[in-house]
Amino acid sequence: MSNDEYDKINKLVEQQNIEAAFAKVKSISSGKKKLEPKTLLILGKIYLELEKPKKAKEYFEKVLFSSTQYDGKAKAGIALAELKMGNFLEAKQLSTDATNLNPDDVYSKIIYAIAHASALTDDEEEKLFLNAMEAAGQSTFAGRKYVEILLRKNRVKKAEEILKKTMIQNSLDAPSMELYSDISWLKGNSEEAIKYRIDAEQAYRNAGNIIKADQIIRWLNFEAVPNIEIKVIEKPKSQNDENISEDTKIQPVDTKPEIVQDAPKIAEVQEKLEPTPNRKVFDPLEAPEPINIDPDKVVITGSGTIIANGREILRNRHVVEGLNYIIVRNGLGEVRRAEGVTLSEEDDLAIVYLERPFSNEYAFSVNDFRAVEAGEQIYVIGYPMASTFGSFHPTITTGIVSNATGFADTPGEFQITAGVNPGNSGGPIFNKFGKIVGVATGGIDKSAVLEEEGFIPDGINFGVNTPAVLDFLSRPVNASSSIDYEYDAQTLYRYMRSSVVFIVGQE
Repeated sequence: MSNDEYDKINKLVEQQNIEAAFAKVKSISSGKKKLEPKTLLILGKIYLELEKPKKAKEYFEKVLFSSTQYDGKAKAGIALAELKMGNFLEAKQLSTDATNLNPDDVYSKIIYAIAHASALTDDEEEKLFLNAMEAAGQSTFAGRKYVEILLRKNRVKKAEEILKKTMIQNSLDAPSMELYSDISWLKGNSEEAIKYRIDAEQAYRNAGNIIKADQIIRWLNFEAVPNIEIKVIEKPKSQNDENISEDTKIQPVDTKPEIVQDAPKIAEVQEKLEPTPNRKVFDPLEAPEPINIDPDKVVITGSGTIIANGREILRNRHVVEGLNYIIVRNGLGEVRRAEGVTLSEEDDLAIVYLERPFSNEYAFSVNDFRAVEAGEQIYVIGYPMASTFGSFHPTITTGIVSNATGFADTPGEFQITAGVNPGNSGGPIFNKFGKIVGVATGGIDKSAVLEEEGFIPDGINFGVNTPAVLDFLSRPVNASSSIDYEYDAQTLYRYMRSSVVFIVGQE
């Protein structure tokens, strides 16, 4: 593969023209017993675009074993794969290594900026990305990644400015249309947002990225449709997968042929689930046990989840950090005092250790955690605004996962539409099978967006995802595919309230 061929195929991947990229890789690799490093790099990038970071990492690692010439590009690819899997320390180190090995490589610069975004000032970040955009020529990749980070920071106006600048000399590809949809949605222009999303879905599907196309359809059905009076999109037939070698073949998401109607609509096929919850219902006390505090000190409140056979509470770092006194009460009214805290250095997570454990029947284990999926139904249980709504009975809100990674593919986070208010922080986010898919952290700073952009965003809240949680707990991600009982909101509340705690702290 010549440098010119590599650059052309790489651009196809960045523009989501997956099928065309595969066709060229197949043509170049035909008759060869071993894939060359440039081909492996391309395949790694394709798997990243198809949201398969573990598989992508395998191809990038093959590059490291086959050649030292492309170590910088390979490490940059592995860094992005690690980010998508929630391994943040590894991603930072690898992205640093990549830029040290090849300081002029545009791809390495972009991955470095993404991995270190939280540590860069706005000026440093802008300088880094503008240089990358200039060096990238007609590629939209650098500009798009910068826009995603700006959106994550609520800088909608700046994001729109950069996206327009990116598009001046480039065609409007599927990822850019999706970003225009995000910007339009944040600005309150739902019709324009939906139009861009529909166009992006078709562009993704035509390009062979079935996974991204299906994610957009879920967004349209579960996020957009409730806000407008119509019309939904039905999943079209997937295009035939070409016969390519086993080493390079990617399996698209299985889709069943369906008829596209005048107005788009999807019907989700529900599996028959055994109606047997694996938890017990416990009745709350007639009156909750008292929470003793110093009336002369400021009170900090939040939510949490009972884990580790009842001995520990999982919650957010920002609520318990710096507190000398912490007391918790679960949804049944039972009170326990804390005797220690461990804080995460990477994420907004903490463990509170209890003087006396709760019943182990209340606790969740690592087997109760699952990875989050875009478009799935979720429930948040916690104690928002406890001074207003009380602190004995938790509240439940519902919504969907609007983005499995958060703005700018922020590692360790995901976006939800369910309400998350002050006091909800640290509470569990459940899927419809009663599995924990994350820990609620908060939402966009609406006052800051209103001041800078002139509108109030709605339905944009965040959680820490399962890989980040289990990494903090030093536990592997459970990949079980067993069929679980499906809860509605009322049933989930009854079964889970015993495990969700109200947290009160004082300095």
